[in-house]
Amino acid sequence: MAMKILTRITFGITAMTLLAINVHAAGITPGDVVVVQVGNGSGVLSGNTAPVFLDEYTQSGAFVQQIAMPTSQVGGNLGLTMAGTGTAEGDLTLSPDGQFLALTGFNFAPGVISPATTNSSVVARSVGLVATVDGSIDTTTGMTGDGASDPRGAVTLDGNSIWEANGTSGIVYTTDGTVGSGTRIVTPGTSSPATGTVPSNDRRVNIFNGQLYMSDSSLTGYRLSTVGVGTPTTAGQTLVNLPGYPTNTVATGTGANGGGVYSFLFLSEGGGTNNVLYVTDAQNAFTTTNFDGLLKFSLVGGVWTNNGFIPVGNFGGSNNVSGLSGYADGTGAHLFFTAGGGFNAAGPGATQTNLDLYVDSAGYNAAPVGSVTTIASAGANEVFRGVVVLPEPSTYALVGAGLLGLLTMRRRRRS
Repeated sequence: MAMKILTRITFGITAMTLLAINVHAAGITPGDVVVVQVGNGSGVLSGNTAPVFLDEYTQSGAFVQQIAMPTSQVGGNLGLTMAGTGTAEGDLTLSPDGQFLALTGFNFAPGVISPATTNSSVVARSVGLVATVDGSIDTTTGMTGDGASDPRGAVTLDGNSIWEANGTSGIVYTTDGTVGSGTRIVTPGTSSPATGTVPSNDRRVNIFNGQLYMSDSSLTGYRLSTVGVGTPTTAGQTLVNLPGYPTNTVATGTGANGGGVYSFLFLSEGGGTNNVLYVTDAQNAFTTTNFDGLLKFSLVGGVWTNNGFIPVGNFGGSNNVSGLSGYADGTGAHLFFTAGGGFNAAGPGATQTNLDLYVDSAGYNAAPVGSVTTIASAGANEVFRGVVVLPEPSTYALVGAGLLGLLTMRRRRRS
């Protein structure tokens, strides 16, 4: 009996040690930055599918680890690859509770030519969920109703409910582990964009303060909108463009337009809640040189008022900025985004090679003040897309304390 007890104790200690090692090795550290990397350096990126990774860095740019997405279907888990120059693809989001990262891709092996031309009913678009606590990967969700388009991004509320944005079929709702068409909660319009029809070229979808939002870059009456009320799951939802946010492209040099909106971030500053908005814009018109960069807005009297523009180099091409994440503290808004420089033979989408940081110290309703710093760069034949910085809330400590308390209660019951 004593030997059995000793064996169980030894086994338990070993298991706990291995668990701690695995979590430490694969879990994503609160406060770190995670960026989507497309390509593995083995060949020049093109419109063909390429392998996808999640790279973790500290906020100072020190590399921590790399999590590889599957490149082929194994059992219920789908492959998740992206087009090497698919500039609209590759967004990365964090669930409101900080437990799951979400991204989308193709259930294709690397090297497939023009994957978006294959209908999703033939080859599903995959949704990947990565648990931040241990880095485990779930790609069991597949979208089959996206038509012949590319998946742009997804967000999950709780690891089960998922909303996806794609190039043709509007915002689609599904659940984890489901391979199917999902529910189109916003259906694309078919008439002239001038009439303000529902957008059909969705860029991003995300949740802030319990509300679902989407961005779109087609010539419609929408650019950045709420989707229904809260986090809706049924068809027929109404879009409402953010009050004051521009809806139409304007001539270069005539003012900020937000026409190339990709990722967006709401922050709370000056005592307000979600009252400052940053947007990565690939078609701004703030200057005659048509820089790409970030737009800043503040909610003033219920209207989103433009505060200015953060240029990210004079590269002369669109789609040069993509992912965006950040947080606000006493020193300002810490904005992490992906960008790059210039054209090359593969096109501008192959040049999003930088993970940049901009700390805007200006605060609410003021022109941005700061400078762009590159904290990490992709390797040769690799690019960056979406980015998430994990918050460092007290809830992480509370969760840990809760688990410890639960273990203590169980031990007491068994004794």
